[in-house]
This record gives sequence, C-alpha cells and structure tokens, in this order.
Amino acid sequence: MSVKIKDLDGKVIYTWEGTNLRDAELHYEDLQNANLRGADLVNVDLRLAKLRGADLRGAELRGASFRRADLRSAILQEVRDADFSGANLRGTGLTKEILTIGGAWFDRETKFDNICSACGQDMPDSEALRASAASKLTPAERAVLGL
Repeated sequence: MSVKIKDLDGKVIYTWEGTNLRDAELHYEDLQNANLRGADLVNVDLRLAKLRGADLRGAELRGASFRRADLRSAILQEVRDADFSGANLRGTGLTKEILTIGGAWFDRETKFDNICSACGQDMPDSEALRASAASKLTPAERAVLGL
C-alpha cells in the first residue's frame, strides 16, 4: 500500500510507501505545489522539504516538523503545535502572532514577510507574545482557538 502525493494539477509528484502519511519521513523532499489539503500530517518530518506553493489548508499538522523548510507562498490554515523553526514562511500570511496563538514553534531564523530575521533584535517571550496577540481577539475568537 502507498500514498500518492499529487500537485495542484493532479500529477503524482511523490509516492510514500505506507498506508498513510502519519509519522512519514519526508525531509529534503521536493513537494512544491503539493496538494496536501486536509492531509493527516501528524508527526510528519518535513525538515528542509521544498513545499513552495503547497496547499496545506485543513491539514492536521500536530507534531509536524517544518524545520528549515521552504514554505514560500504555501497556503496554511491550521498551525497548531507544529515546528517552523528556521522555515521560510514568506508569502504565507503567517506571522509570529499567528504561530504563537496556534502553539507552533519558531525561532530567530524563521523568515516572515517584511521582517528581518537576522537583524539581531531580541524576540519577545512566547508567553508574552501569545498574551499580546490573544488580547486583540474577541471572546468568540479566543473560544474558537481554545484560549
């Protein structure tokens, strides 16, 4: 049994030999423009993977590692409990606040739009950033996010 990963045009770009993608080791793989919409990516290792332009809307990312992955212009919706340390998130619309609220990890090497990751400024404490971002949400939004 295998799982076929297709691009946004429906062409198979990668085949994983397993019954599902949970716990898959896909580090370094070229998955540009992959259609991973709604995929179960729990604990998937995507370190240094090329996910530029990939559609990850609705994908379950809990425990997934995107360390140093190229996610430029990828479409992400749910970022709860995933590791984006050193990842390139330019063009995704993700910000430090969104990652913090979602319980995701990032570090000074994580690249965001219009943010200098190498400028040497101290990053805010995660708890302080989470509290600051959460304070800007309505009670209904906080309830949806479980805050």
